[in-house]
Amino acid sequence: MQQKDKNILSSVKNWLENEFSREEKEEIDLSLHDIKYDVENFIEGIRFHTERFRDEIGKTMDTSLEALQKNQFISRGEFLREIKKRVSSIEKDKEIPIAFSIIGNCLFFLEAYDLAGKCFERSIAYLPLVAAFHNNLGCCYFKQKRWLKAKRAFRKALDLQPDYKEAEKNLHDAAREHSNQRRIISWMSRGNRYFLENAWEKAEACYEKALEIGGQMPETLVNLGNVHFRKGGDAKAEEFFVQAIQESPDYAAAYSSLGKLRLRQGHLKEAFVNLQKAFELDPTLHDSLALLGDISFKWGNYPQALELYEAYLRQHPDSSTTLMLIGDCYLKMGKTEAARLAYETLKKRGMESEALEKRLDLVKSA
Repeated sequence: MQQKDKNILSSVKNWLENEFSREEKEEIDLSLHDIKYDVENFIEGIRFHTERFRDEIGKTMDTSLEALQKNQFISRGEFLREIKKRVSSIEKDKEIPIAFSIIGNCLFFLEAYDLAGKCFERSIAYLPLVAAFHNNLGCCYFKQKRWLKAKRAFRKALDLQPDYKEAEKNLHDAAREHSNQRRIISWMSRGNRYFLENAWEKAEACYEKALEIGGQMPETLVNLGNVHFRKGGDAKAEEFFVQAIQESPDYAAAYSSLGKLRLRQGHLKEAFVNLQKAFELDPTLHDSLALLGDISFKWGNYPQALELYEAYLRQHPDSSTTLMLIGDCYLKMGKTEAARLAYETLKKRGMESEALEKRLDLVKSA
């Protein structure tokens, strides 16, 4: 059993222990109206791929799946006992991918969508070509309002099985929900106005509303993280930034915000990596250039800092702060004349500060 399997299994066992302490007789309706969760094709997919992946999943195979084939209603207790049975199977290194899928099915109907999704991810890691796994993983994301991930999962199911009607419908529904932008934009815009006014609590309330309507959209998650960043809640801010990256690994603003958080925390290497990633994904994030320059300067890598500051200055030629820092880089590199030119340019622009005067005196006496 792989370490990732052990980690997920530990989470399932902890969840199961809590659930067994509750009443088990409550019945669960298997009929779903908003999405097409696929139990039938799930079973067919398992049987179809059993021979093909026999070396991976073991020589013996229990595909009876009694608990999942019953009509209409299943009690909580039946689901819990099925999970316990499959946990035991995994611990014995038997039928691991199938067992995780069955656990995922049970957890889904018990509304433990996040943990169900993690179980399906493990099944997919072993058996990546079973379309029903991807569809059911997408259903887990759908229930969590994680539209981007849901769409990706449904598309993958359709790539594997182009005539997969359930996945086709689910993809359409996920796309519809994701495109429900009008109300989201309204709440986001209102939150942005409060943010600019430093009204953190009001901004947070608006972003939370946008999150409720639109699901785990990376833009909303980053905005919520930025609110907590401004409020000094680093742990909560980090949680939102990391979640945004998980939802959309190519969303540059999430890396930028996480980089700024790491910089404030003094974790310079992590800050540099995140800010660099942000700029690579979106070269219009010029503040990443400036901050990368600041980190390089702190490291004593003045040529690199100079290059970054000059790149930023080309985009923002009126930035007095950046020009001052360029002069400081030249000074640290022993290029006194170039430093003097930078400082005198600031003086000609009308800049008046004690820091500038001290630098001018320093280059004149050099």
